[in-house]
Amino acid sequence: MISFAFIIAFAALWILVGFLAFAVIGHLRRIEPVLRQAERHLAAEFQEGLRPGSPLPDFHAMDDSGRPFGRVDLERPALLLFLEPDCGPCEAIAIEIKDSPWRSQIPVYLVTDSSADARSFASSLGLPTLYQTDEWVSHAFRTFYYPKAFVIGEDDRIAMRITPNRLSDLQSAADSVGRGVKDHRMLPLLPAKD
Repeated sequence: MISFAFIIAFAALWILVGFLAFAVIGHLRRIEPVLRQAERHLAAEFQEGLRPGSPLPDFHAMDDSGRPFGRVDLERPALLLFLEPDCGPCEAIAIEIKDSPWRSQIPVYLVTDSSADARSFASSLGLPTLYQTDEWVSHAFRTFYYPKAFVIGEDDRIAMRITPNRLSDLQSAADSVGRGVKDHRMLPLLPAKD
């Protein structure tokens, strides 16, 4: 049988647990505004990708021939497309690029890592490729998820930031800048005006 002392100890333990839970919740409620402010600060500081209007950051990569490539070497306007070979959506876009006769009105640069898999993946797409070491270019553009694309305007600023789901998203972005559209929102695919 269960002794009376055991029942008292068990009840005292539950009272203690309840008191500690109440104290912890009370402290959390007092520091909640501080946590929310920190969360807002971190969200603004580490947003996914540089915002449109941001200056083009300094970055360092290697081009297809193994030469250093950076901000000064980039043609403007241009589209930087961040893809990785082991990313499902990236592979879907890559297949569309391979199968499409689309040629952008502005230069399109593929940005990927420098692994052997990435080099094989990039060479199959036929795009000028920038190979990054330790995600240097991704860090410069504050992007850590793939696929991601940035359109760089002639004014050395980010004109557009998109997460493409298919080739038509890239076409819209590149073609809108090629036509001189200044709106930073994603535009539907429009035929070029004569």
